[in-house]
Amino acid sequence: MEAQFGGSFVDAGGKAISNAEWIYNPDLSAVEGYPSIYWIAYPAPNDSVDLMDASARAAVDAQLLSDRYDDIVSQLEQAEDILRQVVIMTVGEINLLREWIVNFKAAVAAAGNLGQLQTAVEALPDMPDRTFAQVKQQLRDSLGT
Repeated sequence: MEAQFGGSFVDAGGKAISNAEWIYNPDLSAVEGYPSIYWIAYPAPNDSVDLMDASARAAVDAQLLSDRYDDIVSQLEQAEDILRQVVIMTVGEINLLREWIVNFKAAVAAAGNLGQLQTAVEALPDMPDRTFAQVKQQLRDSLGT
């Protein structure tokens, strides 16, 4: 176990001890009220924990903020992919409606009487409403294409 975890965890009397990786029972009064990201640990033989100075804490904050910005940019790139697919889907839907209108106009123009017009319009494809679930599925299926 010592080799696996970097040293002994107890002394000969069974009392927990610190090693190069772990500090047991340190005095945390110097870091009280500060998140552990701002702590500096001094393992054995010092067995102490100290607080970073203001400039080091500012550097940590700057790095965390930079990482957050990277996450936001990554999310925007994903959103851009999604928005691109939504636009493509919307154009496809508009084109289906335009095609139906063109076919309707052709049916009206070709009809010689009301009976022929009714038959021609009845032959046009139905345009049922799309459900939100269908739109989500179509969007999911189109991502990555």
